[in-house]
Amino acid sequence: MPPQGPESAGTEVEAGVLPDLSQQVGKVLSQLLDTVPHLDSRVPLYVGLSGGRDSLALLHLMRFFPPWRLDPGQLRAIHVDHGMHAASRAQADWVAGVCRSWDVPLRRHRPPVVPGTEAEARTMRYACFREEVGGENGGLLLLAHHAEDQAETVLFRLLRGTGPRGLAGIPQARPLTPGSRGWLVRPLLGVSGVELAGWVLQHRLRPKEDPTNVDLAYRRNWLRHRVLPHLGSDVRADLLALAQAAREREEVLDRILAPVADAVVLDSLPDGRLTVDRRRLNLYPPPVRAELLRSLIRTQGGRISRRGMAMALEFLASPRGSGRLTAGPGLLLVREGKKGHIQCIAGAVQDDRS
Repeated sequence: MPPQGPESAGTEVEAGVLPDLSQQVGKVLSQLLDTVPHLDSRVPLYVGLSGGRDSLALLHLMRFFPPWRLDPGQLRAIHVDHGMHAASRAQADWVAGVCRSWDVPLRRHRPPVVPGTEAEARTMRYACFREEVGGENGGLLLLAHHAEDQAETVLFRLLRGTGPRGLAGIPQARPLTPGSRGWLVRPLLGVSGVELAGWVLQHRLRPKEDPTNVDLAYRRNWLRHRVLPHLGSDVRADLLALAQAAREREEVLDRILAPVADAVVLDSLPDGRLTVDRRRLNLYPPPVRAELLRSLIRTQGGRISRRGMAMALEFLASPRGSGRLTAGPGLLLVREGKKGHIQCIAGAVQDDRS
């Protein structure tokens, strides 16, 4: 049976809870609309809907308590059925029933290949999102990651040995791809899981969780269910503060690096290829070069590991005039005399809640 809307939810909703949550989401979305020139309040809004607690609460909020009046058909949902468990098709059918009962258009996707890992599933899911939202008209893709997801991501990356950029955690908003008119937004990132659980309870929603979310064979699930609950609220708050501090550091660093990039970058093409002046680049100390290269690669939609960075620095500093290097998945470097070309192949880099 699909969840009920607010008209049948009873009278148990506490005063102040609904407008606060709606206002918080509205504040995040309004700030983005004020920042990005081509976006306005009539832009299509897509909710990534798995059917679990968090995404169901977000769709419910946007459908029945939107931060501003929405035009008919402006709100839509996207469901990706990965086929990773026996009941996945039934889950997709249930999600479709919810959307019908709430009068929300739904786009269903089922990738042709069943992913073998969470990372592969995430890559396929984001490819579906880009297909729906990244077109000429753009739009906002709303995902329901919340504060505990942020703490989990920071801890996950710490254990994996991430650098300062990884500690920044999940961004609240970013273009779906470099230069895209579609944006990914996480308006609940400042909301706790307890608050979302309260929303679901107050409105008698009946989410259906994906069984893979409790499979402890996945490291993220192990952290979520076995580690984070035992760390206490203070440790979770410290992880969130660490993410905020790291993100502020990255924002400052990007501003500092901007004039350096202007001096080094010779050309930028729409296909994701950058041309840099190797002579000017190599005038800077290795740590500055590394930060600059990492920033340039990220602006093109790519990523690079520590090992890949060491290879890239050596490759671009070589006195040899020509050569090619694959520095990571989808990341190609080319030496051509005094020039160096950096190309990130679209779709070849996995998304990691970034």
